[in-house]
This record gives sequence, C-alpha cells and structure tokens, in this order.
Amino acid sequence: MKVLKRKYARIVVGLSMAALLAFGFALAFRKNPMILRGSLVALVVSVLAIAFIRWRYLRCPHCGKSAAIVYWGPGWNQSCPKCRERIYFDDEQ
Repeated sequence: MKVLKRKYARIVVGLSMAALLAFGFALAFRKNPMILRGSLVALVVSVLAIAFIRWRYLRCPHCGKSAAIVYWGPGWNQSCPKCRERIYFDDEQ
C-alpha cells in the first residue's frame, strides 16, 4: 500500500499560515512600499511552494490525478475524488 508523508502536509499548513501572515502585512502596511513589496514577494513564494509540494508530494498514490487534503494530524478518512481509493498518510497505518 502506498502512503503519503505527513511532513509534507505539515509543511503546506505552515506555508499557508505564512501566506496569510504575508497577506495581512501587505494589507496593513500598504502605504510603505518596502514592506508591501517584501510581503507580496513572500506571499507569491509561499503560494508557489505550496503548489509545488502539493503537486509533487501530496498527489493520490493510486491515480496521481488529485491532491490530498492536508491536515496537521491523523483522524480524517480521505479518499480520492477521481478514483475513490482511500488515501493513507504514514502515521495512519
């Protein structure tokens, strides 16, 4: 049985928090161009990193067509919307 690594799901959750923080900084400091540029760059880099990690490491191990929903810990029964197979992480066996 193929499993996905939970560490990549946790990295995506952390990068999502960083993207939200960067977006908040961009809204709060939109008058200061240096902080605005830095926060927008951080936002774009984190969104691109999230997309890459989800595409490369969190795809369905059975069909490879959809990405798994990321959660910090175990407990959710996930199945691929395309092939309907159950998706397991390494801490759920």
